[in-house]
Amino acid sequence: MSKAGIAAWLRRAWQMFAGGEPRKTVVLPGAPRVVSGRPLPKPTPYLLRRFSETPVARKAINTIKDRIAGMRWRVQPKGGSLAGAEDARIEIIASTFEVPNADDSFRSLSEQVLEDLLIGGCGTIEVQLTANPQRPLMLWPVDGLTVQIYAGWSGNADEPRYAQLTPWGERVDLLNDELIYIRQNPRTSTPFGLGRLEVAFETIQRLLGAQEYAGRLASNTVVQFALWLQELPPATYDKVISWWQNEIEGTGKVPIIANLPAKPEVLRFSEGSDRDLRLEWQRFLIRIIADAFDLPPLLLGLEQDINRSTAEALVDEAFRTAVVPTARLYAEHLTREVIAFLLASLSSSGGNSNAVDCGSGTSLDDHTALTWYAWVYQTSNVGNLNRGVISKNVSSIGNGKALRVTGATGGSNVNRMGVSIQRATTNATFVGSNSSFVTALNTRTFVAVTYDESDGPRGWRGTLSAPVAEINYLTGPTVGSGTTSSDASGNLRIGNFLAGEILSFPGRISVVAIYNRRMSQADLRVHQMRPFCSRDDGCRLFVNLGGGAGTGTQADLSGHGNNCTVSGLSVANHVPIAR
Repeated sequence: MSKAGIAAWLRRAWQMFAGGEPRKTVVLPGAPRVVSGRPLPKPTPYLLRRFSETPVARKAINTIKDRIAGMRWRVQPKGGSLAGAEDARIEIIASTFEVPNADDSFRSLSEQVLEDLLIGGCGTIEVQLTANPQRPLMLWPVDGLTVQIYAGWSGNADEPRYAQLTPWGERVDLLNDELIYIRQNPRTSTPFGLGRLEVAFETIQRLLGAQEYAGRLASNTVVQFALWLQELPPATYDKVISWWQNEIEGTGKVPIIANLPAKPEVLRFSEGSDRDLRLEWQRFLIRIIADAFDLPPLLLGLEQDINRSTAEALVDEAFRTAVVPTARLYAEHLTREVIAFLLASLSSSGGNSNAVDCGSGTSLDDHTALTWYAWVYQTSNVGNLNRGVISKNVSSIGNGKALRVTGATGGSNVNRMGVSIQRATTNATFVGSNSSFVTALNTRTFVAVTYDESDGPRGWRGTLSAPVAEINYLTGPTVGSGTTSSDASGNLRIGNFLAGEILSFPGRISVVAIYNRRMSQADLRVHQMRPFCSRDDGCRLFVNLGGGAGTGTQADLSGHGNNCTVSGLSVANHVPIAR
């Protein structure tokens, strides 16, 4: 289940528990009035972008951004996980981050997101599902300052939460699961974050004004002094000017002035020092900007009163106060909204109606040769019952096609793999030996069945540490006779047979693949550790249950359009989708 789906479920559960009363406090009271169906824009994006390109602001942004993007990021299991048990999931997650999309590396993606986070307090990433199970997500950087927010979002996963307003006036609505929105300095008065550059906004304006004045003054220099010759007649005035320009100025001679009716007075036009450029005022403004970015002024070029010992301490302080908090914020969102997006499966407690229904598209009908496989995680014994894993057009055992875990043949709580495929004369069947479905409960297990009319059905099983191998059998395999019966009138179901008929699978199921050809053991071993879908090789259904869709519609990544609907299931930790 997605983050939004979980939040919606918790909200509904709490309202039921509390009597359904809505909250009494006002949402975002300081924000502009919320109009239904109209998103709120982020203010002043143009000026923020412009100011981010000025030298001091750019230095502050790059000091934080480059250190975070250049870190050696890694994916690792949480404390308490068994060594080696998470290798499969870590590899698929790491490959997603290493190549987030066709244009970016993890570093270039991070640099763009962190840039927007520092400028406007809004780093955004679009999340896109793919048909490649080895890289099930594409992560695209988005201009966060163009993203608007529906402040009245109800928490419904199917309701847009964000909208991007394009420069040509088009609005693109985005669901909560389709966009990662990272807020810096979140507040209760507005749905937007507050970027470090926004904090320094007015100070940067003043600095730019001071620098513009200093630039004009330095580029258009004037004489600092003038001589005022009091009450000279015009003829004498002209003689003094000529004498000064021709005999004194630029010669290095000491001027001697005599026989003037009055003593000349020196007029000062400017101080003639750096104080005219207001450099101290500029240094003060740079210190304020450094404070807004939680950086010492040293890192923005102010090196007064700094020696080797104090400089090292200031750099360490900058790492703790500016780099680490931003890196943690970024990592938390990636963990919660990308890794959790991938690490999901659908879980059932064994209720009669729990199932994933993938319909009866023509690409799923009447396979006379097939391979079905899935990664499962069984959490309880089946007793003396049959519980469905994958089935097609099954109204009772013996009809249609079914892969199940059973204890109904040869004793209870033995978790045998059972398969039945209806044929015109006699059915193709087998029942595996004890523990042929899973060797132990709460173990990530790869299960598969292969079939063709000439050789009948075969059962296969593997784990994270054991490559897939054919199971041992209690009865069968029986090849059967006659043509394989049509199953076109019934739906393909995962985790059950038919609602209310046979109990659903007790545990979790993630990746499920349906091929219309019989795979060899070598093929299965490739798919065991690298599940993938190739239409040219017979793939007719490929679903990554719970992976991003929560309990909503499960997309068929084979391209055949056999999307699946979910009933009675919840999201749980993923069983591996790659190794």
